[in-house]
Amino acid sequence: MIEINLTAVTHGTFLAIKHMSKENAGSGGVIINTGSVAGLRAIPRLPVYAATKHGVVALSRSLAKNPKVSGENIRINVLCPQFVDTVLVRNHKSYGSEIVLEDQTFIPISLVAEAFMKLVEEDRTGQAMVITENGISVHKFASVAKASTL
Repeated sequence: MIEINLTAVTHGTFLAIKHMSKENAGSGGVIINTGSVAGLRAIPRLPVYAATKHGVVALSRSLAKNPKVSGENIRINVLCPQFVDTVLVRNHKSYGSEIVLEDQTFIPISLVAEAFMKLVEEDRTGQAMVITENGISVHKFASVAKASTL
């Protein structure tokens, strides 16, 4: 789970930054990583999953605030949906994991696509777009620490 959810996203993000940079004849762009609402709160039944998604959120926000990345005209954001109604989730339930997914509301993939397009089209960076049965919203984080205060 760590390799797929965090390590692969980290490598992919740095590869995208490399190819979008002026140093490689790029002209910037938008990177949208896939997090989860599990990356914004504690999930006692899925601690490793939650840890990886917290990592994706922190990676995305930290890189978005990095002067080298923002100076390349690269915007980085993260999608944080709750459980999405996909074949993978349906199959997960059919293999005996109902206890983890019980009482969950599943959102349609079209709502995730809508949030994705908002992040592409709107001038945002370093934000987490939350997608739940209540709709799409931007997560409110505490202010980011300056490097001199760390």
